[in-house]
Amino acid sequence: MSILIKNARIVSPGSKLNGTQKDILIKNGRIEKISNKISDKSAKMISSENLYVSPGWMDIGTCGAEPGFEFRETFSSLSKSAASGGFTSIAVFPNTNPPVDNKSSVQFIQNNTRDEVVDFYPIGAISKNCKGEEITEMIDMATHGAIAFSDGKKSLQSNGVLLRALQYAKSTGRIIINHPDDHSLSNGNNIHEGEISTSLGLKASPSLSEILTTERDILMAEYAESMILLHNLSCKESVDKLLKLKSSFVASSVSYLNLCKTDDSLADFNVNYKTNPPLRSAKDRKALIKGINQGAIN
Repeated sequence: MSILIKNARIVSPGSKLNGTQKDILIKNGRIEKISNKISDKSAKMISSENLYVSPGWMDIGTCGAEPGFEFRETFSSLSKSAASGGFTSIAVFPNTNPPVDNKSSVQFIQNNTRDEVVDFYPIGAISKNCKGEEITEMIDMATHGAIAFSDGKKSLQSNGVLLRALQYAKSTGRIIINHPDDHSLSNGNNIHEGEISTSLGLKASPSLSEILTTERDILMAEYAESMILLHNLSCKESVDKLLKLKSSFVASSVSYLNLCKTDDSLADFNVNYKTNPPLRSAKDRKALIKGINQGAIN
């Protein structure tokens, strides 16, 4: 089967074709030709305004449901939804039931996703049952295929556990992924502490809960000389700290929603915008975009 993509803008950083508009001919699942103008009457043609094409995307920190919550989602349904969104690889967080906190659970993911349309990469838990208390057999999991370590949706609260995790991760050549959030300050609230939360009378999460943990994580990574990914940053001060400290041991990410929306979206009680991390102020949104452009957020 042949597919002809017409006049698509190519997004492929590092390629000489990046940013150019080309026709792309695909035959039997492989790109056969890229040129300014291609004609092939036998090919299925794809064309529209503002058409973009890029290499497949990878989602780091996918929240899957299998094992344990198959009534919600399976490896197969997760794979199909990822593919339909343009993702060819996903790295899945360990927050399942049971959690991915030993070599057997890592192998379970690998063995049951080999035939899926996208590639699955297990992220092993830092602590047993993702409770943030007792460290897992990280070296064992790394040996059997865990590509990184994280407690996923649960931010690490213990400094000692984080330090030991960084030290173990360094010996395996893996990275720690942690969402900076001081639970004693955020209290699980999914709305930013500001004018909107005050006007709605809702309990909120202050930026301070992220700022303090961001600084801690950076200092810990520097001390251990081990890599950490600060996952889903949301506020201006976090970007400021990244720019100021400029650690070679720290990478960072941001949720696309925090680049597009602010807590104003919650003004009419739309619960779809109650997120973790929270949508913050317009000042924070602009700082996150600037942080990407300056290279502070990778």
